[in-house]
Amino acid sequence: MWGGTDDEVSIRTIHAALDQGINLIDTAPIYGQGRSEEIVGQALRQHGRREGVILATKVGIDWTTGRIERNSVRQRILQEFEDSLPTSPNRLH
Repeated sequence: MWGGTDDEVSIRTIHAALDQGINLIDTAPIYGQGRSEEIVGQALRQHGRREGVILATKVGIDWTTGRIERNSVRQRILQEFEDSLPTSPNRLH
């Protein structure tokens, strides 16, 4: 969406950050329309130290109508949290 990305390079970068002691990863479902969260999840699964990492995400952007709109109603925020979980059946793909 913003110039493309190389998944393997992104994963290696996350691994290097974790190896250097970084323990906070901040992402958002709007980044790559969910792709960023998928890459972070894959990197954490491969690295094997998820319990030591703090994950932060953002909420309030809705693109379900085909347009990007602000939507910070309680139901939408809770749905975005659920969608960000790797085991969610509603996980963005």
